[in-house]
Amino acid sequence: MVLHMCHGAANVTAEATSAAGAVVTYPNATATDNIGVTSGPTCLPAPGSRFALGATTVTCTAKDAAGNTGSATFTVTVKDTIAPAVTCAATDGLWHATDVTLACTATDGGSGLADAADAAVSLNTGVAIGSETASATTGSRAVCDRAGNCTTAGPISGNQVDKKTPLAAPSASPAANRAGWNTTDVTVAWNWTDGGAALTRPPARPAPAPPARAPSS
Repeated sequence: MVLHMCHGAANVTAEATSAAGAVVTYPNATATDNIGVTSGPTCLPAPGSRFALGATTVTCTAKDAAGNTGSATFTVTVKDTIAPAVTCAATDGLWHATDVTLACTATDGGSGLADAADAAVSLNTGVAIGSETASATTGSRAVCDRAGNCTTAGPISGNQVDKKTPLAAPSASPAANRAGWNTTDVTVAWNWTDGGAALTRPPARPAPAPPARAPSS
């Protein structure tokens, strides 16, 4: 006597919930026989078991009244199709005299991060010495899981970096004569400007030069 079995669904696919796979519940199998089923069907691994990443064959068996045993198989496949989740710090809206470093964290609820070091990474700006910008951009980093799904951390723009010193524009009063001399004391005013961070206080002024006087006759 041949036992005919029917699984309640086709092959099953589930999303991984950790690096250990996923707990998968599938429909019960049914068995029919013209003289009656006396035991089963029993399926292993059982529904509600944890299935590892990849494909696992489930085998179901049952027995009829004559002692004939029938079996059927199907496949439970656990996949990781979701890329890691990455969260990075936001720009702070402040000016910085050095390059900005922004911290990022990454997690993966499926197969796990391919590189454990990617759980905490940093992104840095790279502004040249003598430059200033209100929109410095960090680098970027690809963060992948063991299944090959990847997310890119960064780049993050809008960082304010000022590596340029303020500019001084001196002006003398009164102006020198044609020969470049003054007959009275000279007042030198220093006008400071900065295209990046605002000046918090005027930089120290250079020591004034001795007043220039006309040579004695």
